[in-house]
Amino acid sequence: MKELSLGNNPVQSGAGKVEGQQVSLDGEDCYRIASSDKLRPFFLSIVSGADHWMFFSSNGALTAGRRNPDLALFPYVTDDKIHDAADNTGPKTIFIVQTVGQEQLWEPFSERGRA
Repeated sequence: MKELSLGNNPVQSGAGKVEGQQVSLDGEDCYRIASSDKLRPFFLSIVSGADHWMFFSSNGALTAGRRNPDLALFPYVTDDKIHDAADNTGPKTIFIVQTVGQEQLWEPFSERGRA
C-alpha cells in the first residue's frame, strides 16, 4: 500500500487491536480503550434531570435541545445521520503535533486521519 498523506504529513492510523482495560489516572479509576479509532462510531446519550436532552456520536457529531425534537439546537435525526454530521456539528480540533524529528497533523474524531 502506498503511503497516504494529508498535505505534507503522512496519515497515521492506530496500531494494534481494540482492547479495553481498567486503569488509574491521577488516582481516578478510568476505562481505557486502546486503538479506539478502529471502532465504528457508536451512539451515546447524556441524561439530564431537567428538560434538556443531548445525543452524540463517538466521532464528535451531536444533537441537543429542550423538551422535544421541535426545540432542537441541531437537527433531531436518526443516529446514522448524526454520525454522518461530524464535520457540521460538534467539536472541531486540529493539532500540529511535534514528534521526534517531524511535525504531524492530528485531527481527533476525523475520518480524514484514517489510512
